[in-house]
Amino acid sequence: MQKFPVLFLMFLLCGCVDMGRVGLHPDVKTASIEGRKAAVEDCLLYEARKQNFVVEEDSPLSNDTDRFNLEDSSNTLVGWIEVSSSGKHMTDVDVFYAPNAPEVKKAVTTILSHCKASF
Repeated sequence: MQKFPVLFLMFLLCGCVDMGRVGLHPDVKTASIEGRKAAVEDCLLYEARKQNFVVEEDSPLSNDTDRFNLEDSSNTLVGWIEVSSSGKHMTDVDVFYAPNAPEVKKAVTTILSHCKASF
């Protein structure tokens, strides 16, 4: 009988998270970019804005990974970017984005390819 209150509270709390168009099973694109983390982040944010995304910095993850939310022009969450150092001059980028959204997939591919080419 004690499980019911706990389950009920978990259900209520889970309902408060807005996953936007991303959902529970996002598509993922990864890239390793030769460049310092701060410079790669600047490039990613610049290119994301050029693709008409609103970019908001999110809380960093525990392993020194920076996280940024991507929103479309109607302020709906369509993805997020996680950026971490993988060496002195290498940066790993993971972009999680809305599945079944070809326009978002195309924009993410463009962002990553432009940043890889600029370093």
